[in-house]
Amino acid sequence: ECVSLKIPVPVSVNAAYRNVAGVGRVKTKALRAWRLEAEWEVARQRPPRFIGPVDISIVLRYPPKGRADASNFIKCVEDLLVTCGVIEDDSCKYVRSVSARWSHEETSCRVNVWRAPADYSA
Repeated sequence: ECVSLKIPVPVSVNAAYRNVAGVGRVKTKALRAWRLEAEWEVARQRPPRFIGPVDISIVLRYPPKGRADASNFIKCVEDLLVTCGVIEDDSCKYVRSVSARWSHEETSCRVNVWRAPADYSA
């Protein structure tokens, strides 16, 4: 079983949190706005819930300007999948592999989730 979700381009982890004196790390306005939009998109697509280990691939729209690291977008996507109930958790027990790559053809962000093979050895 595999599901392919289309979501808005995630916020880079570099822009997702900020440090607040006496409080610690808090979500930025940019992250909160992206999460709200992305949660609606996931709900609209009605994906199944994956129980047990999964593999995830993330295909990102090639950045139109500046520099960006594809790996900086993984955390926000994993957290979204947990919040929306698509996957149980994003720890190593549940996410066996995750990859992120750029695509000139992608218009936003494509997230593919499938069950990890039963014979997978961590």
